[in-house]
Amino acid sequence: MFRSGKKAGAEVKKEAGLFSVLVPYGGFVTLLVIMSLGGSSINLLIPKIIARAIDAFSANSFNAGTIITEFLAAATGVFVFTFLQGVLQTSTAERVAKDLRNKLADKISDQSYSFILNSNPAKLLTNLTSDMDSVKMFVSQAFVNIISSLFVIIGAAVLMIMINWKLAVAVMLIVPVISAAFYVVFRKVRVIFRKSREVIDALNRIINESILGSALIRVLNSRQPECRKFLEKNIESRDLGLSIVKLFSVLIPVIMFTSNIAVVTILALGGHFVVTGSLTLGN
Repeated sequence: MFRSGKKAGAEVKKEAGLFSVLVPYGGFVTLLVIMSLGGSSINLLIPKIIARAIDAFSANSFNAGTIITEFLAAATGVFVFTFLQGVLQTSTAERVAKDLRNKLADKISDQSYSFILNSNPAKLLTNLTSDMDSVKMFVSQAFVNIISSLFVIIGAAVLMIMINWKLAVAVMLIVPVISAAFYVVFRKVRVIFRKSREVIDALNRIINESILGSALIRVLNSRQPECRKFLEKNIESRDLGLSIVKLFSVLIPVIMFTSNIAVVTILALGGHFVVTGSLTLGN
């Protein structure tokens, strides 16, 4: 996270990726993945239960007791896996953040005073606070959601192909559109996030300077200039936040519209296959 102040031409180690943070916690990560895949697997089975119930009702062989039992078993399984996953996510995220803070604090304490000044204390404060919160968010939400989403997408695609490959191909044509929308938006959001981090560093620096130099500010009567400096960075931070919100406000309608197209495709094409007898009503 920090680079030592070495002379130009010195070899700088390549920064490790965010996933490397999870390497020392392989056991916890494995359990998280198992819990996530377990809950996702049960969620994929629920549509099959509904399809079987509809087909059984259409064939006058509906057994309410069996369907209710299957639903209760599935709901219980989802609850257990989700509960354990939530507890494990929070525990792992806090453990990772605690260890990272300790390592970072030890690393900073080993550096010279000149290195601290050159590295900008405001940036160090950002590393110890907001950056750690970002790591916690990645561990507790992003990592598991990525794994479970990939599993659900692949599992749903396999199930659709097993049911009717023609309908599956028509629906999966929507996936590249959603992927392209995510790629475009997140590529722009990444740049804004970097600018936002720089603004947070500047805000921390201004706050730090205002606190340490509060007596001098009063003596020189420079309260207004300091307030303007803080206000400018605060407004810049607000504008960057609004820019991120605007990008996501465009992304969400695109996803919803594309998803609705997929639903219409399933209803229209699936209805055609049901009428022609190549697909059951439940499927």
